[in-house]
Amino acid sequence: HPLPRVDELSPDIDQDPRSLYFQQAALGIPIRMALLWHVLGLGEGNGESLNKPDISRKSGLKYSDTSFECENETCITNKERLFAKVQYEIVKDTDYRLRCLHCDHETLAKLAGNADTHYYYSSKLLDRFLPPVRPENVRFFKSSSHARASGFKRASEKWDKYQNKEAGPRKSWLALVLGLSQ
Repeated sequence: HPLPRVDELSPDIDQDPRSLYFQQAALGIPIRMALLWHVLGLGEGNGESLNKPDISRKSGLKYSDTSFECENETCITNKERLFAKVQYEIVKDTDYRLRCLHCDHETLAKLAGNADTHYYYSSKLLDRFLPPVRPENVRFFKSSSHARASGFKRASEKWDKYQNKEAGPRKSWLALVLGLSQ
C-alpha cells in the first residue's frame, strides 16, 4: 500500500537521509490499531465489542483493471499512478459496485462485459447467466462509451428484456463464483 502522499511531497525526498517520513509513517499503523482497539471498546470487559463491523458486504473477490478509475478525486490511485496500483473489491447490495481498496470509495458498476465475447450489458444480468461468467473474464464499465472505448459491443436490448424476467430466487453471480449461500 503506497504511503498517503497526495502531491505535497516530491518522491525525491524519500532518498534524503534526513527524511523521517518513513519512520513517522511506520508508527502510524500501531497508533491506528490502538485507537481502533479503544474506540471499539475492546480494552474493556471481556474483549467483546458491542460495535461489530459490518462484514456482510465483504465479497473477498478482487478486481483490478486500470481502465476503471476510482471516482474519489483525492484517492492515491488518481494522484500517484506511478506508485499506486488500482485495486477494487467487488461488492453487491442491489447493484454491483467496486470498492477501492485504497480509499474505500464505492463506485457503481452499471455495465459488465465478458472478455471472451467482447459484449457488454447491464451488470444486473451477471446474475442471470448459467454457467456464470468466469471472474477473470468479467470487465466492469461506468458507461457505454467506456465499454465501447475498451473494444466491447452492446448486447441486444431485446435480449436484456428477455433475460431480466424473474425466474424465482437465484444466487447472485458473486455468490456463485465465491461458492457462498445467499
